[in-house]
Amino acid sequence: MTVAWPSVVVADASEAITEGVVGACVWAPIGSGRVIVFHSMRAGTGRRDLWIATREATSLPWGAPVQISELNTAREDADPYLSADGLTLSYDSSRDTGSYRELFVSHRASLDDPFTPPTHLMTSFDSAMADADPWISDDGTYAVFTSSRTGEDEILEVRLSGP
Repeated sequence: MTVAWPSVVVADASEAITEGVVGACVWAPIGSGRVIVFHSMRAGTGRRDLWIATREATSLPWGAPVQISELNTAREDADPYLSADGLTLSYDSSRDTGSYRELFVSHRASLDDPFTPPTHLMTSFDSAMADADPWISDDGTYAVFTSSRTGEDEILEVRLSGP
């Protein structure tokens, strides 16, 4: 069976978002196309940090991005995934280890509220190697992430709760 993919277009990233970006930039837009979360090594921050930008409508340019200061640390905070409703943010960070990355999740009550302090996502199946690039299902029961726990980079999956 052949599946036809929709056309792919370049994200309309305004200069406000891309200006000063040093290093990789990972985008996690929510379904509305009005909120985007990314990590960046912008000048003055030192390490990779999480940023958010919004726009009033998809036909309008992005506003100036701001750091998600309640989640950023002096270490690396990167690879964000924002849920479709924009209320749950999962990402990886070396905040507790200083070297390898672990997975964290944070929530907020509304799009206007700050994110809560992050929770370490995988205390029961954590590894002493890097776990990164989290994706969590919208119902919060399933996650996919990358890990180097076997010495090779692999894509892993885990059921977080539910059936």
